[in-house]
Amino acid sequence: MRSDPTVFHGLISELFMFQIFGFPYLVNLPSWSIYVEVLFYLFLPLCLIVFNKNIVKVLIVIMVSSLIVGHSADREFQLIPFFIVGIIACEITRNSDWKYSTFIKEHARYIFLSGLILFALDIILTHPPALLWLKTMLNPIGLATSINTIRYIDLLLGFFLILTGGYNLKCRDNIALYPLTFLGVISYSLFLWHGFIITYDLPVGVDGFGKLVYTGKLPEPKGTMIYFMLYIPSLIFFSGLSYLVIERPFLKLKAKIKGKSN
Repeated sequence: MRSDPTVFHGLISELFMFQIFGFPYLVNLPSWSIYVEVLFYLFLPLCLIVFNKNIVKVLIVIMVSSLIVGHSADREFQLIPFFIVGIIACEITRNSDWKYSTFIKEHARYIFLSGLILFALDIILTHPPALLWLKTMLNPIGLATSINTIRYIDLLLGFFLILTGGYNLKCRDNIALYPLTFLGVISYSLFLWHGFIITYDLPVGVDGFGKLVYTGKLPEPKGTMIYFMLYIPSLIFFSGLSYLVIERPFLKLKAKIKGKSN
């Protein structure tokens, strides 16, 4: 960390989520999105109470509105449509009276596959040559500044198709194998630890404002196998340890407190 802000400033800012009030200090870069998630979980119950049965229609309006202006906003703001499309997919899949429910159930496999294809196309289209072609094509019609908006549309649609199609796939329970569920259990620890582990032996620091600082010349790439043989096992080990030592005791404490309150 640089001397100003100090590590102490960053830790306090992250612990109490002072980013909400404009303090951008971060020690752990991936944690930039956590306070956005917390705000979302405060916002969602309020929406459900106020809009009740019209929640899907209202959220579609909010999603489209935030999508239009989001490409020029902060990255925190750009997360809004992805949270909302998740709620919409959830509301639709659990509502058997929705007029398209039968269609989704009958064609779940193709809907799910379509979502995967959209994600693959997004990866291909964001490759520099393709992105340059896209900018050139859109520039004559005045849409050169809306690249991100166009990207978000295919990502959101792909996300929606994967959620709605995947929910109705009969094989969804068969992929709940132990290795995958274990990764799901430690996924939050993986999220928080991966930045530290990947940059541990690199001349890289953080500036306290959510950006990397290079303190020296980066070494030559070590090859793909090093990631599979060293980084991934390290990530799983430290994340599993973190879950057992930190997360699990707090989850047990939460259940204990909840049991007493009931």
